[in-house]
Amino acid sequence: MPEIEGDIQSLRGKIISDAIAQYDKELDSALSSAKDVVGKTYEQLSRELSSRKREIELRAEAEERRALSMATAETRDKFLRAREEARDKLRSVVLEKIRALQSSQAYRRFIHRCLAEGAEIIGSKSIDIYCRKVDAGIVKASARELDIEATLHEKDLIGGIQISSKDERVTVDYSLDSMLDDIFRNDRQMVDRLLFGE
Repeated sequence: MPEIEGDIQSLRGKIISDAIAQYDKELDSALSSAKDVVGKTYEQLSRELSSRKREIELRAEAEERRALSMATAETRDKFLRAREEARDKLRSVVLEKIRALQSSQAYRRFIHRCLAEGAEIIGSKSIDIYCRKVDAGIVKASARELDIEATLHEKDLIGGIQISSKDERVTVDYSLDSMLDDIFRNDRQMVDRLLFGE
């Protein structure tokens, strides 16, 4: 029986040896598969991280552009408001100067010239005149001197006069209001040149 025992021992050794070899082979295969899975997972995670990083960069760039655009718009608005405030201040200064001149002889001559020119444009010596209450005396005196038959109407003006034909078909506006509006609205380039050197 020793031969059988030797064969069994040999068979057992072969089985164990084959099992260990099979185990080593399967272990190597499992390790190789695990390395592949880890490698693929790493690559996938790396791509996802790279993609997310790019998304974050793009969002950050977009946010930066938006913030810059908002800051630019805000700065532009402040700049435009400051310019408008400067124009308003200039208009206020001009109004103060006009009010200071309204009691002068030059203002009386201005009213007289406007009345003469307006009556000529209208083509009649019978006209309606709109003026400030405080200018009524100056206007009446000028109308008498120019032999104009005038009907005076009180109007809230800065100064000057507005003239119309009796049928109101022809009107001439010599009010300081319209002159200032014309300068500050329609000749803004001239005002900006004076204020800002443009």
